[in-house]
Amino acid sequence: MAFVRRKGNSLYLVHNVRRGGKVRQLHLARLDDKGRITDRVVREVSKKHPFVELNWRALREQASQKINLADPNSREVQRLISTLRSLHLELADLFPPVVQIFQNHPPWRRSCLYNCGF
Repeated sequence: MAFVRRKGNSLYLVHNVRRGGKVRQLHLARLDDKGRITDRVVREVSKKHPFVELNWRALREQASQKINLADPNSREVQRLISTLRSLHLELADLFPPVVQIFQNHPPWRRSCLYNCGF
């Protein structure tokens, strides 16, 4: 039985294996911070653990249901609020003419201005 497990700030795809009467967790892959099971993860796990049969469709559905945006106290909502606050404070610190420069130029030029320190 495979499932997604959080350990600290990381998400892992793990599989329970019984060895010598004890259940051990086999760490199949470390997932990104959103817990997505990408095609790359599927390929790597299939290559690294060819004898482990997994229901990838069910695992992807389970991983996609991990985010709970309806609960204001959930970890994901709190992380989103923190990111938005940081972005708001960073935008508030910009000098108004710099904001106008970014608005009046095409995207390729915005990245050039940003990388030059303006």
